[in-house]
Amino acid sequence: MSIQNRFHRTGLPARVLAITAVLVFSSALLAAAPGKAMKGSRPYMTAIAHARFAVNSTTVKMIQMHLHHVMNCLEGKHGEDFDLAAGNPCDGHGALETLKKGSPDWIRAENAIKLARIGEHLRDEKPDHYVAEAVLAILTEGMH
Repeated sequence: MSIQNRFHRTGLPARVLAITAVLVFSSALLAAAPGKAMKGSRPYMTAIAHARFAVNSTTVKMIQMHLHHVMNCLEGKHGEDFDLAAGNPCDGHGALETLKKGSPDWIRAENAIKLARIGEHLRDEKPDHYVAEAVLAILTEGMH
């Protein structure tokens, strides 16, 4: 069964809301401990910019393209989801390469990647837009 069919058959909107709630809640717990690397990491900041581009996009195709840019910038060229054909705004560099594993920023990046993966498989603009908003919220948590 394809991923699209599996998501469609299992009540995708409810799953997206549940996953989004869990990821946003876990990111909120980390807000009290914003990291220094987040503000200085060029790939992390570029991922935030592309999350904003995804939020401002009006088609599923554009939202998904920018969500993949987010993943490419967070994971880098050695990442599981890296796809050069999807676009390479960070020149193969990934924020996870510069963040301490398990740090609040690393956890935020991991959560954003998980959610962006879901956004890549949606077929409707509205839920995909919600996913993009959640990815942006996770990445910018604690930057106020």
